[in-house]
Amino acid sequence: MQNYYELLNISPSATTEEIRQVLVRELRKWTQRTNSPHFEKRQEAERMVRKLEEIEAILLNEERRRAYDEQLKSASANISHSSLDVSAEYSSANIQQEIAQGWKLLKQGKSIDALLLVRKLVEQAPNHDETWALLAHARFQNGEKEEAIQAMVRACELNPQSEYFIFLGDIYRSFQRLDQAEKCYQQAAQLNLQDFSALYKLGTLYLELKQYQKAIEYLERCQQRNPHSPEVNRELARAYFEMATSDWVEIPSGNPYLPQGLYPVNQNLNLTKTEVYLQRASQLSFMDYELRGKLESAKRNLAHIKGRKFTGSWVWAIASVVMFWGIIWMNYFTANLDYTKQWDNVIAMFGYPILYIISAYSPRLRIFKEAAKRRSPRTDFAYLFDWLKERTGDWAYLLTLVIMALCFPVINFILPVVIVYNFYQNYIRSWSEKA
Repeated sequence: MQNYYELLNISPSATTEEIRQVLVRELRKWTQRTNSPHFEKRQEAERMVRKLEEIEAILLNEERRRAYDEQLKSASANISHSSLDVSAEYSSANIQQEIAQGWKLLKQGKSIDALLLVRKLVEQAPNHDETWALLAHARFQNGEKEEAIQAMVRACELNPQSEYFIFLGDIYRSFQRLDQAEKCYQQAAQLNLQDFSALYKLGTLYLELKQYQKAIEYLERCQQRNPHSPEVNRELARAYFEMATSDWVEIPSGNPYLPQGLYPVNQNLNLTKTEVYLQRASQLSFMDYELRGKLESAKRNLAHIKGRKFTGSWVWAIASVVMFWGIIWMNYFTANLDYTKQWDNVIAMFGYPILYIISAYSPRLRIFKEAAKRRSPRTDFAYLFDWLKERTGDWAYLLTLVIMALCFPVINFILPVVIVYNFYQNYIRSWSEKA
């Protein structure tokens, strides 16, 4: 005869209200599981809901409960009477058979049946570590995580094994109690220095905690022992990638100057370290196309920050030549000065545009930093055009022509100022920041 009180984990002397509260909680839990995508779990949940409804009809009805309690006492008396004859036969071999049956039930997804079986085992062999370990697994599979922790702690006390501490750490990790999970994994590693699983669990845990150096240390040890494991290689590659890009910035979609992705915009980047870790990650063999794509994107972005790029305006560079040429001809017609008497303007006509072009070569890192802030990475006249374009649309072209016309008489004053400012921003300032 099935003991409903044991099934609900309550005392036979529990009040009707206490039984009702437990039934409501269990029915809510198992009703939610009837929507599980796994057929076996869904089937078990439906069977448990029917069982709980049956218990509800009996234990919440005074007359039926009284009759059930009498039957239960009678059955218990018979069992205890017969157990006197068989207790001597309940040997270690019997316990091992029952434990094996419990693990089989768990593999079949029948956690309730396994739970009922192992409860009796714990009563029969309260100091047997495997029964407590089985109880912990059954409770965990049944969604009773706190109770699973208590059972697993007892198993560890009876017989400290790395396997037990690993599972206890897994339970804590499912609660996001990561500091306790770390202690359990560390204990498992100390108990068995060759335990591959403990090292792997520690590596992935440190990766989750963003302690990338520790994650790499443990995962590299795993990789040395099993160099062809795709799971280890994938997690180690992820650790290398995270270590390489730990000070990079994630640019979301919608940035007008950069596509979505990770970008190196920190002025104090350790390029050697970044390149080494990205190279190590790329050399590992693993099947994760998303991670592989991130690695390739990071390598491209890293290559792009080296060197300089022209961020000025070619239009203004050419226009300045035309403007100085115009000044020379204006002086020729108005003051009868030929070009041999205007060497300052002739030199400026070629010298200023060349100096302007050189000054407008910005460090690529600065370009990335400005683009990450959703600001135009271009400089001087080009930046002015982008600013006008953003606010006036196609009117920016007409406004630029008007500005050029206004600058024509004073180009020999404006351009030197722009050149000096560009040299300061793109060379002197960038060198001082690196220093």
